[in-house]
Amino acid sequence: MKKIAIIAGLLMTSYGYSQLTIGKNTASSPSSSIEFADGNRGMILPWVDDASGMTAANGTMVFDLTTNKVMVKYQSGWAELNQTEGQADSTLQDGKSDKATAKVSIGEPGIDSPDGILVLEDNNRAMILPKVVEPDKNLASPEPGTMVYDPNKQLLAVFNGDTWSYWWAASE
Repeated sequence: MKKIAIIAGLLMTSYGYSQLTIGKNTASSPSSSIEFADGNRGMILPWVDDASGMTAANGTMVFDLTTNKVMVKYQSGWAELNQTEGQADSTLQDGKSDKATAKVSIGEPGIDSPDGILVLEDNNRAMILPKVVEPDKNLASPEPGTMVYDPNKQLLAVFNGDTWSYWWAASE
């Protein structure tokens, strides 16, 4: 029942304002569709058994339990976001089942709205990741698939269950 109330609240918030903040009262940017509060917490991607067998929209990100890597869907197929194999204890998911139609949509849903647990459908807004300075030191026990932004180093940090991978924008 608690999950239904949370999802209902997210849906009402997203349709009413087209912006969602988690852990804070106001968004810092009008260009965000979803924004997280600062602090030593990250966003954990969904865990899937095998991403290669999924039909997914471009831009989908998951933690693949077959490869133990964070995967990103591109038009040409799936690509690894982190190059080194991690580790995950998937026994937490044993005996659990998902509701196939569960979905939270933020923004303006289109006619061909893609499937997903959380779908950000704005075409002029972005998600602002949780900001954590030195996540390798400040996140005590991250789960595989945790993503944060390190504002001091200006890097995207992704945890694969074993090590952190850091990504930066290529300079022009």
